[in-house]
Amino acid sequence: MKFRFSTFLLCFSILIVSQVPTSSAYNISGTYINTNNQTISYSQYQGQYLFIEAMWSDCLHCKDMASTLDQLHNDMGSKITMLSIGIWPTTKGETIAALKNFASTYKVSWDMGIDHPDEPFSNRYNIKGTPTMLLFGPNGDELIRWEGETKLTDLESQINYVLNRNITDTSSTTLPSTFGPPVSPPSFIEMLFSSPLFQALAIVILLLVIYSKMTGGGSKPVA
Repeated sequence: MKFRFSTFLLCFSILIVSQVPTSSAYNISGTYINTNNQTISYSQYQGQYLFIEAMWSDCLHCKDMASTLDQLHNDMGSKITMLSIGIWPTTKGETIAALKNFASTYKVSWDMGIDHPDEPFSNRYNIKGTPTMLLFGPNGDELIRWEGETKLTDLESQINYVLNRNITDTSSTTLPSTFGPPVSPPSFIEMLFSSPLFQALAIVILLLVIYSKMTGGGSKPVA
């Protein structure tokens, strides 16, 4: 009897420990300099879906994309965080003053900054041209990349594809080359059965049933 009870407690303890979330390192390292000349760590965006536009204030395509990104920010600003980074400060002379002028001219309402020359974002993510836009998951994993001018419908349908499926990395999920139309959010039943808490509760109930069978369902009736 004691052995059976100990076995049950061991299984229950393993279950509880397995459900405790573990912290993971944020995969976007380094910093950028915002328009107030402050050094900002990318790690402040941990836990959020982060949309980064790698741009250059003199880039004609970036200027053409500004209205599209403004609409994207209006439509999805509550779901994703947007950030425009002016790259190539050393090779093409990008400056904070130029970014401020760009923001004023094109009504940029999201955060902007300049690439840190000592740890360039453009080098880490192999940015070859502007604009290049990237969507990162809550742990800093790159999920989607767009190069060049991109239609608003393509941006929103692909971002919604990721958000509606709660995709946080691509280690176990391969994103399709063609995303198709946006999908509907998961139903309550789908969300319930995908919840780790619900799954843990179901396993606990199963263990209780097994334990009850092992112990004979309690005290035997007196004859």
